[in-house]
Amino acid sequence: MGRGPVERYNFAMMGDESPNPALERLQKAVRESHEYCRHSMLMWMQWFTFFLTVNYVALGWFAGELARQELKNYRALKEVALMFVSQNLLGIVVCLLTWRYLSVAARAFASEYNDLGLKSPTFPVRFYAIAVLLGAAAMALVIVLWLTFAFGR
Repeated sequence: MGRGPVERYNFAMMGDESPNPALERLQKAVRESHEYCRHSMLMWMQWFTFFLTVNYVALGWFAGELARQELKNYRALKEVALMFVSQNLLGIVVCLLTWRYLSVAARAFASEYNDLGLKSPTFPVRFYAIAVLLGAAAMALVIVLWLTFAFGR
């Protein structure tokens, strides 16, 4: 008795030879898509971590200067705050573009798996999308902090 497309796909995923070249191409495409999404998410996470760290270090430095009453030039604080606000706005755009990419990838994965009669992919697209949206929210809060810090006097 021959194997159906799901059985051939499962055997191909386990490393067995698949008699269907189209199935092998689909398997390769799914694997590459997963790897690309994982890599994209890893790069986003590294960028986000660095970006927020720079914001907090700069905020901390200015807070220390203000606390010691050693900040002589409030104009510099306002200019730096505006620069960070603009960069954080661009960061929010990056987060939203990343979220959109992940949403499109999730639909593509679901379609590919559905075509094979398999359950949803094991790729954690929803988790990644939530993390990216929370990252955008964190950047929005940092914008509020910069504006309050520089102009709330």
